[in-house]
Amino acid sequence: MRLNGLNIQERALWLLPYGVLLFLFFMFVAPSSKVANQVFYLVVLLPTLLSCKLLSKNKLLSTALWPIMALIFFWALFSFVGFDEAGWDNVGKRFRHALYVVAFISACYYLLLTKLLSVQQLLTYLFILVASYSALSFISFYLIDGHALATRLWPIFRLNSPIFVPIVLTVFGMPLMQGFIAKKKTGRAIAVFFTMLFFLYFYNSRSAMVGLFFGVVGLSFLSYQLGQKRLTSLIVFIAFSSLAVSYFYGNILNRGISYRTEIWLSGLNKIADCGWLMGCGFGGNSDIIINSGQSFQHAHNLFLSHLINTGLFGLLSLLGLLFYTLYQGVKLRAVMVLGLLVGCAALLFDGYLIITNPDDIWLIFWLPLIMTYWEINNVKTNLVAKSNKSQYT
Repeated sequence: MRLNGLNIQERALWLLPYGVLLFLFFMFVAPSSKVANQVFYLVVLLPTLLSCKLLSKNKLLSTALWPIMALIFFWALFSFVGFDEAGWDNVGKRFRHALYVVAFISACYYLLLTKLLSVQQLLTYLFILVASYSALSFISFYLIDGHALATRLWPIFRLNSPIFVPIVLTVFGMPLMQGFIAKKKTGRAIAVFFTMLFFLYFYNSRSAMVGLFFGVVGLSFLSYQLGQKRLTSLIVFIAFSSLAVSYFYGNILNRGISYRTEIWLSGLNKIADCGWLMGCGFGGNSDIIINSGQSFQHAHNLFLSHLINTGLFGLLSLLGLLFYTLYQGVKLRAVMVLGLLVGCAALLFDGYLIITNPDDIWLIFWLPLIMTYWEINNVKTNLVAKSNKSQYT
């Protein structure tokens, strides 16, 4: 059979959902960021570009995603704010990264539209990936390399941050717990909870613990609504017990707040110097210097960093997107809204750029956002279909 333009587009579209799943797998097993990026270019970006005409004709996808796509490229425009300092290379880089993010969220949304996997199945797949990755890192770091258990656990492959990997674990672990609790599978829920606590202790990530705390609050509220008061008490008891163990045995809480308040105050001073409306520019100088003279690479708060990069225009548009998604997600009982809340809470204490090459932020922020956003639109589409059907019966 001869290949023509339409055949290529159709084949690329057919391969796209499988490419997303393969790319997510390689985000954990790739030995370097270069390999992970190349997999993304081959199995996600290329099929998305080849099938972009067909994707644009899919009204369920294009109508839903165009506001988010517009926002992403709007934020990339702020690379011109610091043009005198960074030049055309930075502008090209930001728009290239914007294209990558748009391709990724489009591919993920299409994956869910095909019903190849449900949201519940996708978050289970990701939790198994990150938990298995953490277990492999634990074996390699402590048992093979021989590090002392008091040493902070460092992941071994592409996702090599002991800060962000445990955040990914909690982002997908908390809604998985929520699903088990809703189905009254208490044993599985507690097993997922202990898995998160175990690895969080060795990763020594306070940002992940913040996310976990917000997740526990949400889960406790859910359990109480379902009448599972004993389970609520047990979850809260286990969470506070883990904090107590961390305090007395010198983990997680032993490093204080690592200058966070000084960094944030200096970050606000930086944005005041640059200008509140437009910020300092995407890709400009992001260094934060506190009063003692110590310098930090960024503001250690994704939202404050976004304010510095894009000003109030960028921050308010981001918060508007998040408020809508979280509000509608809670209202319509989206499965992944708890994971999005956990990720956002953790990113209050870390994170830098929101538009990047393939990295941890895609798993902590963009994927939970798109999964929640798809759930919201899916419920609304089904309600409209039921309403239309009832009118003709």
